Amino acid sequence: MRAWKGEEAEAEAAGRVLEDPSRHLLTSEIIGLELLPKPLYFQQKDEEAFYEEVFRRSECDKVDGVLYRNAFALAERYGLAAADAFNLASALRLQADEFVTTERPGKPMFRVKEIRVVTLHAAAERRD
Repeated sequence: MRAWKGEEAEAEAAGRVLEDPSRHLLTSEIIGLELLPKPLYFQQKDEEAFYEEVFRRSECDKVDGVLYRNAFALAERYGLAAADAFNLASALRLQADEFVTTERPGKPMFRVKEIRVVTLHAAAERRD
């Protein structure tokens, strides 16, 4: 979402991640639920097309009972919010090398030890 709506430095940092040819993009149906309903409802076709293109280029994890149980376990272990737990559980199940976020360090997701959590804020701040 930050690549579409973020402040300039943050949007540029997110765009670099999305356009990096050395990356294999991973996502989940949870991200689709977070991003697509509003542009669909408000008929914001350009934003919808942007997200759809990102999803088309990504490997997408499906929501199921196993994901729910894994997300619940992560949330309980690290004090995560529901969406963060689902997204991190998907990243782990898809064997991601890292989880890229726009959250600032210090949030509960940075406690997760099973995957490297990287913030775009560091990249955005280097450009300022």
